Amino acid sequence: MSCDDAINAAFGEILPLYPNVYTGKALTYLVYNYYVIPEVYANSVSHASRYSVQLHFYLPHKENPNAIKLAIINACISGGFTYPSMTNASDKDGQHYVFEFEYCNGGGVYAQT
Repeated sequence: MSCDDAINAAFGEILPLYPNVYTGKALTYLVYNYYVIPEVYANSVSHASRYSVQLHFYLPHKENPNAIKLAIINACISGGFTYPSMTNASDKDGQHYVFEFEYCNGGGVYAQT
């Protein structure tokens, strides 16, 4: 399963989920991004990939984030990701929590598109 497919399967039911950037009008949503680290080399080819994922959770200041934060942590565990770290990146515009975790798969970087 590609990293995008795994992310959509794990988090797509929690809140609206968008890759890389969201420019719509919703106030509560998730955005994800990741970078790929090639692993397990043989014959000069990567045969597995490790993905370092960031999942950004945005919501207004007055909303309680706790149920969604717990849902995100549980989705990481059940979705085959590592246990996430979380950074509070909130500012004057709203609450913003960044969850960081990893995903691994076989087939190499270029086999998963």
